[in-house]
Amino acid sequence: MGLFDAFKKKDTTPAPVTDDIVNIGDGTVVDITEVSDPVFAGEMLGKGVGVQLNNGKVCSPVSGKVTVAFPTGHAYGIQTENGIEVLLHIGIDTVNLNGEGFKSKVKQGDTVRTGDVLVNVDLDLVKEKGYDSTVMVIITNTPDFKDVVKTTGSLAKGDVILHVER
Repeated sequence: MGLFDAFKKKDTTPAPVTDDIVNIGDGTVVDITEVSDPVFAGEMLGKGVGVQLNNGKVCSPVSGKVTVAFPTGHAYGIQTENGIEVLLHIGIDTVNLNGEGFKSKVKQGDTVRTGDVLVNVDLDLVKEKGYDSTVMVIITNTPDFKDVVKTTGSLAKGDVILHVER
């Protein structure tokens, strides 16, 4: 600290509050605009990414409360303590499988931690039945935030895939 540092005006601008959403498993992450479903690709449900998993273990990308857990096991909603609403939608049109190939590990109202297994999915079965197995990870309340920054490429479980800036 220099002699005149005490007289300099301090920056009182608060640092931006940010939250990271991590990868749900090892795999390839693509921008949501590249997935084959026009609703997801058009970001109608919010900004996000698609994850093409190497295995069928789908883990929670955040800590929070499970607000939605479809009985078919194909979709989950999680809300963080900081108010971020995350939707995980496993596959495209996989609701038509009526739960076949999905073994859910959580239910609505459960509290989960980042990395907890939400569901085990038989990805081979999903593909054999003719469905796209890409998992969409979407911030459904995107308009509440300043920005949602996406990371794509070959990423491991726990790597940051979405960065939410308030």
